[in-house]
Amino acid sequence: MSLWVALALPQLALEAVWSPAMQRLLPATLAVHEHEHIVQCSKAAQQQGVQPGMRVAAAQAMCPQLVVATREREAEAALQEQLAMAMQPFTPQLAMPEPDIVVLEVSGSLRLFRGIVALCHRIHQAMKGVPVTVVRGVAPTLRGAMILARVWALSASTRQRSEGSVPRPRVLRLSHLQQRLEVLPWRVLPEAQPHADWLVSLGCRTLGDLNRLPRSGLRQRTHASLLQALDQAWGREVHSVVWWQPPQSFRQGFEPLEALEHLHQLQEGAEHLLRQLEAWLRAQQKSCDQLELIWYYDDRRLASPQQSLTLQLAQAHWEFPAWQRVLAESLQRCELAAPVQRLVLQAGATVPWQEPAATLLPDPSAQTEALALLELLVARLGAHAVLQPHPVADHRPERANGWRSVIESPRHTPAAPAGSPPPGTRPFWLLATPEPLATVAGRPARQGVPLRLLAGPERIEAGWWEGEWCARDYFVAQDVQGGYCWVYCERGSPPGPWWLHGWFG
Repeated sequence: MSLWVALALPQLALEAVWSPAMQRLLPATLAVHEHEHIVQCSKAAQQQGVQPGMRVAAAQAMCPQLVVATREREAEAALQEQLAMAMQPFTPQLAMPEPDIVVLEVSGSLRLFRGIVALCHRIHQAMKGVPVTVVRGVAPTLRGAMILARVWALSASTRQRSEGSVPRPRVLRLSHLQQRLEVLPWRVLPEAQPHADWLVSLGCRTLGDLNRLPRSGLRQRTHASLLQALDQAWGREVHSVVWWQPPQSFRQGFEPLEALEHLHQLQEGAEHLLRQLEAWLRAQQKSCDQLELIWYYDDRRLASPQQSLTLQLAQAHWEFPAWQRVLAESLQRCELAAPVQRLVLQAGATVPWQEPAATLLPDPSAQTEALALLELLVARLGAHAVLQPHPVADHRPERANGWRSVIESPRHTPAAPAGSPPPGTRPFWLLATPEPLATVAGRPARQGVPLRLLAGPERIEAGWWEGEWCARDYFVAQDVQGGYCWVYCERGSPPGPWWLHGWFG
């Protein structure tokens, strides 16, 4: 048996123009129009007589204090997609059957989230990150869930919830859903609105009345979509949908209610985008180690009207806390040149997310804490200020080691030079500049005492491609105090002087 969660957006047209926070600062009578006709209006405007479908001039004559704005369909689609992106962690089966609703098929997720109650609680928590009013309905059929959500939204606007006349919008059995549908008004079906006058003349008041009308008469006097909607709601016909596919790359923007003038406000807006990133990475089962945060200034007089900040982790991650630490530390080194009017967060290259291997003995927390410390140091000092050694494929000892940032992943592991000795024959401490040695009886000497040559020679010839050709014979030697060192002589005829190049531990 399928189970659907429908998330209706009853104030989408209004909130695409004015966010809920902005509406609290404006007059209560708001409306959105398209082609000079009211599309959606606030509850206060409805109490003044304004209704959807009314011409703008008539609405303003009826309510002089009415604030009217043009509908923004692109903003509506962006809010709807933002809600769908926030719902990705709960099920991969998401759809948008109508422009103001998002549906989730969650029958396969109930066991993972331990029941529908716990799942609905998680969905409710995720909805808080989306700046739009959302009403939820749960039912065994998609159409039934959509109807319950719309009825619950309607009851909120007419204050029927407190009276207890509207049942809770959660039904788990098909028989119970059919009983609920029997008593609901038929006006909750958008397909029935074009035939409202005819249905009222028949004395039809509820969906049950509409469902009991003769099928042949309904087919002749109405459209086929009305019959199809009834069959889908009662479970007699499967509601086919096109599953929503999330974007392959993450780039999301955030426009605050007011221009951001302080860094802590900028951080709050960026954390809102990081929550969306976490949901996207969870659904994609991926992780990333680099983000770019871009903010646009509300001042065209600036030479550069935007500024960016790169966030880098030492290890690819997908959870919000890991990025939040780096964000807070990185923003401390930034200054705002002007008020910020828009934020954009863009993710870099992603890699498949791998669950850490479970083990009994080692404690992985030590490594995690070390990585977190390195990430904070990089965020505070810069990526090129915290370095670590890495091998370089070069025969010359002074060139065989380099430095790179601790958060830079090596592209490949260089192969050891052909003919190189085992690792044990290389000194632990390599001198930055070789130290010249005296020669006594043809042998290298230190402090006037000849060294004892134990192993060698190891012949190294390299550097001709850079114009720094070297030809050396290296030996492992021991001094009079028992210390082991690494010495070489310039190969030639006659042999060149001797040099001390390193010490063994």
